[in-house]
Amino acid sequence: MNFLQRFEQYLSKECRVSSSDRVLIAVSGGSDSMCLLHLLIQLRMDIAIVHCNFQLRGHESDEDENFVRQQAEKYSIPCFVKKFNTSEYAQITGVSIQEAARELRYAYFEQIRQTHRYQWVATAHHADDSIETFFINLIRGTGLKGITGIKPINQTLIRPLLFAFRNEIEQYCNENQIPFRTDSSNFSDKYLRNYLRHHIIPAFEQLNPAFRSTMLRNMANFQQAAKIYQHYVSHELNPIAQYQPDGLITLSIKKITEQPSPTLALLELLQPFGFSPDTCNEIFRTLEGETGKEFFSTTHRLVRDRDQLVIAKKTDDPNVKFYIEKDVKTVTQPIHLNLMEYNASDYTIKDNPNIAALDADKIAFPLLLRHWQKGDYFIPLGMKNFKKLSDFFIDLKLSRIHKDRLWILANGQDIVWIVGLRIDDRYKLTPKTKRVLEIHWEQ
Repeated sequence: MNFLQRFEQYLSKECRVSSSDRVLIAVSGGSDSMCLLHLLIQLRMDIAIVHCNFQLRGHESDEDENFVRQQAEKYSIPCFVKKFNTSEYAQITGVSIQEAARELRYAYFEQIRQTHRYQWVATAHHADDSIETFFINLIRGTGLKGITGIKPINQTLIRPLLFAFRNEIEQYCNENQIPFRTDSSNFSDKYLRNYLRHHIIPAFEQLNPAFRSTMLRNMANFQQAAKIYQHYVSHELNPIAQYQPDGLITLSIKKITEQPSPTLALLELLQPFGFSPDTCNEIFRTLEGETGKEFFSTTHRLVRDRDQLVIAKKTDDPNVKFYIEKDVKTVTQPIHLNLMEYNASDYTIKDNPNIAALDADKIAFPLLLRHWQKGDYFIPLGMKNFKKLSDFFIDLKLSRIHKDRLWILANGQDIVWIVGLRIDDRYKLTPKTKRVLEIHWEQ
């Protein structure tokens, strides 16, 4: 089987591309992308070229762009080119130059793919790139997923050259007289990938001449192990996270500690909420400690509450206030409330904690929506005496997160309703009630 046949087989089986699909090819002008372009031309695919000029190498970047445009013109292929001020983007976003180029590149690829209705974006990553990525992830720290190599398909992104090594691609270019540009930065050891390519991998090849082929087999094995692991995560771990109607997520500490590796289980459960491995380790150390300990990620808050961990999205300023004016029928911020007025003689009280039935004649607008505060008190429905909200919450065994997420509906200085829990007895319906204000909280 020759190189073109191997490519066609890999494109079909591993990348799931059919002959009628439209493919957008990322062409830098180097040997890899020019090889990919030539192969897809040989298969008579419906293709276009996309090129990014990151303006990082002066005239060399512009010469690459001109070369790609010439190749597109030579083969009468549509060509999309964009210049980026990569250095400025990196400075604004605070990422490295390489990360900036990556973000700009893939955002532009996807924009062109969607606008011009291509099914796929094809990049020229090959087997050596995959091996280098393995070592980069290993050096920087990674889980099992990071040592499985580059995948042939990721949503609409395909890498049809992963079956081939760099030397095979260069040989194909030479045999078919395919012109290409050489990036001078590829010779610099300033970048980790280049250092691995020039020094580390050759050292392993001295120990094992078939090292690169061995690495491909290793990564294939790791991919299979990752599938088994992901099955365990999906079927055993993920059900531990219970999503509550009020938006909270609870994790049973008992179920976490029963796992074969509780620390890894906790990491898998918490990483989707932005908690770092170090924070997860710190959380694990508190599982048998005092309740009430809090932890934060950039997006979420976690509290150890008795026998469970409670997670919630970070909330707004605890002192934020919202007013509900008279005749308003619907409120959507900060929570969704529907307000309706009825004649008391036509009204039937509903057995639903998310519905408050209040004596309308005792209400003075505007009503106030706010979070609870220390020192708050009310008369719980069915009682005669005032009770502090803090004591009321203790009776209900509410977690700190749950308490802090509650909304209070106030009428002047009075608490009318702890939304979703209890109204104040002073505002209940009585035989003397003439008008009913029904407030329905839609979660």
